[in-house]
Amino acid sequence: MKGKRKMKGFIKKLCGFSIGPIVGALISFITIPITTYFVSPEEYGKVTMFTLVQSVFTVVAYLGLDQSYTRFYNEEKDKKKLLFNCIVIPMIFSIFLSILLVIEPKVISKWLFESPDYTLPIYILALTIPLLILERFLLLSIRMEEMAVRYSLYNISLKLIVFFVTLYFVLNVRRDFLAIVYSSIIGQIIGDI
Repeated sequence: MKGKRKMKGFIKKLCGFSIGPIVGALISFITIPITTYFVSPEEYGKVTMFTLVQSVFTVVAYLGLDQSYTRFYNEEKDKKKLLFNCIVIPMIFSIFLSILLVIEPKVISKWLFESPDYTLPIYILALTIPLLILERFLLLSIRMEEMAVRYSLYNISLKLIVFFVTLYFVLNVRRDFLAIVYSSIIGQIIGDI
């Protein structure tokens, strides 16, 4: 009887945690064809480069301490101290990476977009790296506290916000890679707030 209750609780939490990523993937599945309809493949390739660099920089900035946070979460009594100890070095490193981006935005722009004229996306990238580090640790905290519904709702709401902001930008502001870059960053910031 006890085993059945534990199994039901496990399945309920598993479903709760799974809903967010599944619905988020469906929203992304809808977003990509819509954006590629309005933006040329060449322009969308620039978005992919931007996203790739953003992902690589944030993964490097974690320095594996996000995994340490989850590893020691259940063993540590002082969760705030653990969070601080695990987030401080990635935040410092992310700020360092951001400063490097801000120092030479034209070089990075030329490397990413084949033109030195796109410095604003580089500045935005520099701004978002520390925000993504903070978001990662906040999501890990929610996940480790086993708040499955909150975790899934956050993932879904973030994807929906990015989707609607992207749709607005592509339909009303501009139809190039900058529309997707700006809208994804603005959506990300709104979702994080």
